[in-house]
Amino acid sequence: MKDHVNCIRGFHWSTKAWNGKSVFDRSISFGMYQPGDGTSGEMTMVWHDLGRKIVPKLECFDDGWNALSLFDDLIKKLGEHDDENITEDQFVSILLECGFTDMTAYKQE
Repeated sequence: MKDHVNCIRGFHWSTKAWNGKSVFDRSISFGMYQPGDGTSGEMTMVWHDLGRKIVPKLECFDDGWNALSLFDDLIKKLGEHDDENITEDQFVSILLECGFTDMTAYKQE
């Protein structure tokens, strides 16, 4: 989707949410969100256990590519950490530096 009107850059940290998944499913979804009305483009950073190390992998369906193209600042910062196997905490710090809003539901409402 290419219409990001009234959207904000945001992210959801699944393993930290009150209804979060287990540590075996480490992921942070991020993209363009209309608060209370879903997303106009979303992608996910997923951490995979490769045996000797845990490594991040960016996953994005093709309907999120337009939103991804808006995040050149984020991609550039990730490029500065090439092959460093950044952690979830480090990725969240980068998201916050790039102006993303933490939309994680830490408590049940």
